[in-house]
Amino acid sequence: MVIKELKLKITYDVKSKTVLPKEIQVARSNRTFTFHINEEQFLSQISITADVKEPEKFYSEITPTPGQYSKATFELKTDDELYDSVIRDFQDLESLLSFSYNVKELDWNSQTYNLICETEEERKKANIFTA
Repeated sequence: MVIKELKLKITYDVKSKTVLPKEIQVARSNRTFTFHINEEQFLSQISITADVKEPEKFYSEITPTPGQYSKATFELKTDDELYDSVIRDFQDLESLLSFSYNVKELDWNSQTYNLICETEEERKKANIFTA
């Protein structure tokens, strides 16, 4: 039986002239680092996927706001400690890759944030509202 876990995946675009033969994945403790390539085989994105140990820290909340400009506010909560540690990993990677390889920079404005709920039970634990 395969045990599935809730995962946090963050991706950034990369400005790079680094050529890779294929997409590369490196697993380290509770993280998977994925180096994505474009059609020209240049490193184009980096993703870090982290196991979530406390899914209850991830939740969304919709609050009605009668009489306001919008009818409701939507708030998405995350595990700040986990999120911050993933961002630190990206900062470390950017430093290493710019020093050792032909990576100019990560595009810090291009972040893609995904919470990967592999089962309905995980979705309920994380209390995320989806459309």
